[in-house]
Amino acid sequence: MKVVFVTRNAAMYSYHESTVHALRDRGHKVTVLFSYENGVPGWNHTILREGTESQLVVGGEGTDQREHLDTQGIELGKTVSREDRWTTVLAAVRETLTYASYIARGDDSRFRSVQQQRLPTRLRGPMASSKLLPKVLSSKLVMWCLQWVGGLIPVYRPILDHLRELDPDITVVSPINWASRPGDFAGEVEYARASQSLGIPAVVPVLSWDNLTARGLYYVTPDMTLAWNDCHVEEATTIHGIPLEKIVVTGSPLFDKWFNAEDLGESRGDFCKRVGLHPERPIVVYLGSSGNIAPDETWLIHKLISAVANHKNPDINTLQFIIRPHPANADHYGNVNWGNATVLWPRKAALPDSKDAVRAFYNTLLHSIGTVGINTTGMIDAVVADKPSATIFVDRYKKSQVEAPHFQHLFGSGALERVHNGEEFTEFVERILQGRDNAQEQRRKFVTTFVRSRGLCRSAGSVAAMAIEMLSAGLTITEIERKLGPRLDSADLIG
Repeated sequence: MKVVFVTRNAAMYSYHESTVHALRDRGHKVTVLFSYENGVPGWNHTILREGTESQLVVGGEGTDQREHLDTQGIELGKTVSREDRWTTVLAAVRETLTYASYIARGDDSRFRSVQQQRLPTRLRGPMASSKLLPKVLSSKLVMWCLQWVGGLIPVYRPILDHLRELDPDITVVSPINWASRPGDFAGEVEYARASQSLGIPAVVPVLSWDNLTARGLYYVTPDMTLAWNDCHVEEATTIHGIPLEKIVVTGSPLFDKWFNAEDLGESRGDFCKRVGLHPERPIVVYLGSSGNIAPDETWLIHKLISAVANHKNPDINTLQFIIRPHPANADHYGNVNWGNATVLWPRKAALPDSKDAVRAFYNTLLHSIGTVGINTTGMIDAVVADKPSATIFVDRYKKSQVEAPHFQHLFGSGALERVHNGEEFTEFVERILQGRDNAQEQRRKFVTTFVRSRGLCRSAGSVAAMAIEMLSAGLTITEIERKLGPRLDSADLIG
């Protein structure tokens, strides 16, 4: 089977790596196409070619750190960018349709205000000042008309020619709902459209835990959508209009790297020496959020550090912090003086995509007593690692945390503890030091229902690869679900 796998940038390769490797290891020819090589500021991905072989190399700017990712036996290339008169119209229609969807479903989170800034310029002002216009825009009739207009625009011929040249049996595209910006048309979805127009099945794996609620709409109906869990199934059907009979649940390939990862561990002494902390004192990890969630968290971290330093319990005073910035929101941290008991690690922004970066994150969690943060994917990493984790409720971030639907899946599960200030944070730390873990059962339940919904011992990437194989072989979604076997029901995830 020949598979063409399209993603936006090389930084997203790690989201799909487990699935790509499973397809390769099952004997299939896989070609991965990127719209861009780089996707995270300060963290370079480069495609190197040696003869007929291509490799993906990753490393931070201003360092000698360069590591080859495992792309052996996988062909790497670039997508064809859509560059014609229709891109402006498509972008306007799609971004307007996504904004209308936020209104229609009553989502008033920060992501709706972000999406408002992506509207065509002439619409932004009236949309903000009028009470009637948002209601009209979000009506079923207007949304249907926008979808109809988008569907009338022809598939881009150079992309059709590219797919004909590659001649895949199946096309996998993720994400298909990234935002278009001036001069940056998000064209990944065009490969799904082109594939279907050529009679080639198009598969869309859900990219991330927030992709269905905090990004754009799915502007096509894939032949198969690969959802992580039942929460994603509900969002795909109710928000994106994907029929239930076109969805398969696989679990999350993104987190496959943490299962059976014990060989990544290093001794506490070696780890603490490397990062610059005392091995006999407890460590808490602060997990930084993206700029969309919390543009600058340094003020909040200082409050937590101060609460620890001024606590009356000497055991609390010994606490050390590792601050792990979000890789796309690390600029605020570099010039801050954190004191002797706090380190920034890694010192350069890093995705957990290379072996060294995964090892660094694994040991950061392994040697900590717990984590704290606002709203970030790293919290799920910590829950998978079975670490006590707290989320800080701050009014400043209410719209990007409490009101964010994807965050409610995690918080509502009970897997996180809630704190509101430095005093409550120190109480959380004190409980951990005393061996009182209030959320361990809920964390483990979350992992089995949200992350590994096909079973703890089943790689989600392998499940996804099997589903892709079976769709290419002509099986229906019902037959695929049956052959994949029973899955865990997450209906009682919240409660």
